[in-house]
Amino acid sequence: MIFPGCVVVSVLEAISYDTWLTITHFPCSATIRQELANNLVDVGFIYLSPNGYGLTETGEKFLNNCISRGTI
Repeated sequence: MIFPGCVVVSVLEAISYDTWLTITHFPCSATIRQELANNLVDVGFIYLSPNGYGLTETGEKFLNNCISRGTI
């Protein structure tokens, strides 16, 4: 996965606040949304449900470590 960390963290933060996020609401360029979503699903940070994308426990842990400046 080759995306800036700030983009990944922005997507995870948006999902953590909104609970569900559709691909059109990802806070990044439209040209990379699907690839980014697929990669985040592949690494286990988010999952796809009928309502949109949700944050997994692993994604939540990653996000908390980033915010608290812990070791990733």
